[in-house]
Amino acid sequence: MVINRIGAVLALVTLLLASVGFHQHMARLAERATVDVAIESLPLELGQWQGKVTQGLDVRSQEILRLTRFVKRAYSRGDERIELYIGYWQHQTGDYQAAKHSPLLCLPANGWEVERRGSRELEDVGSTEGISVKRLVGEVRGKPYLFYYWFFTGERSYSEEWQALFRISLQNLLASRSDGGIVEVSTPLPTGYSREEAIAHASEQIEDFLAELRPALEHLVAEAAQ
Repeated sequence: MVINRIGAVLALVTLLLASVGFHQHMARLAERATVDVAIESLPLELGQWQGKVTQGLDVRSQEILRLTRFVKRAYSRGDERIELYIGYWQHQTGDYQAAKHSPLLCLPANGWEVERRGSRELEDVGSTEGISVKRLVGEVRGKPYLFYYWFFTGERSYSEEWQALFRISLQNLLASRSDGGIVEVSTPLPTGYSREEAIAHASEQIEDFLAELRPALEHLVAEAAQ
């Protein structure tokens, strides 16, 4: 009988200590969870590319997305032009997360025809590791564009929607963080070429731009987590 009572007391003490430890752990996670990436601080000058702010999101888009922050810019290098969109959520949940608003899903919903979907591996850029991105050609009103896009959750990048959704759930559970977003870069396909040649030219242009963009963006993401 005495042994049973001692065992019950020890079990209760263990449970209480575990509960206290759990709450302390969650409190520490909550303190770390207030991450906000200041994507507006992205430089307007990226290497030889000169940027300017373009028209923002309309009211309907803002209501649908409920972004914490976003960037919409046009970058030029001579006659070359790149469109940049970054959408960022400090807390992703439900319908308000990057993987549910990719070009693959949103372009057709806005009257675009999507073709030639695929992936692309981008090489290391300085201290920035190589990443996999999605690539597709979208056409609207007879004008074809090439899109590159990927998702980021915390300090990690993903090209697949399911990867981003899984990572958000895992990161939220382990670190009480669900911040992240989508990076979308596009350019019109040049005329006077075959479709394959036009895609090759546009790809080279976008990847030249991304070689400047990626280190600058990843610096902001890492800085916010400190």
